[in-house]
Amino acid sequence: MPNYNVRRVAFNVGGKVFETTESTIRRIAGTRLTALLDEAEVDEEPVDNGRREFFIDHDPRYFEAVLNFLRSRSFPVDYAEHIVDDLEREAKFYGISELANCCRSLREPLKLNDEVQWRRDAIESYWRNFVQCVVDNTLRIPFTFEKNSHFFSKCIACREECDPKCSGVYDIHVDDWTALAHHMQSMTGTVIKIVGTTCVIVKFDNETTVHLPRTALKRKVKSFDVDINTQQQQPPRKLPLTVTTSIR
Repeated sequence: MPNYNVRRVAFNVGGKVFETTESTIRRIAGTRLTALLDEAEVDEEPVDNGRREFFIDHDPRYFEAVLNFLRSRSFPVDYAEHIVDDLEREAKFYGISELANCCRSLREPLKLNDEVQWRRDAIESYWRNFVQCVVDNTLRIPFTFEKNSHFFSKCIACREECDPKCSGVYDIHVDDWTALAHHMQSMTGTVIKIVGTTCVIVKFDNETTVHLPRTALKRKVKSFDVDINTQQQQPPRKLPLTVTTSIR
């Protein structure tokens, strides 16, 4: 049995070279990449400087994300909508159904009990208002306004209004809470209520419950585990090895 852990391979994708080991590529069987390795085993292609190199005439922009998915068996933590769409196309191109399924699940609307995180591109817009919800547990909607010398909060998406019970909270010094923006990057919450088509109510792991637009959140990606030995025992799916055009 070959020692895949130490055998180096390189993939020249559209002129950009990525190096890894055979064990990483073979964590998921039957892909276009494992087909290339299997073909090289049969043909006994020469090894260059202790590694085999394969050329794939394809756009290299997202190959690093594909390779990292095989390495860590998880989706990029800081993903965006366009990354999900592009990675699903790449997953289909390379025959990695696990990655394609992960991308599809991330595009589904949020459901009750889903685990969510803040979108990093939303944190800058939300953290100052979120401070108020952290300090005052009666405040559910982070955006507030004053009317007739009284504070109210209103959702910027569904326009639902709320009358907070506590008024002294708004006297806090937001600049003293700048560390919260950093902490929000790793916060995890659970959807406890669906509000129409635009919003959800989330209970975060710091016990703060807040009404938020879906656009401020992303579904938390769960890693999966692949038994390498089991995968290697499965017969490989045959995929075409010659790539002459890009899917873009």
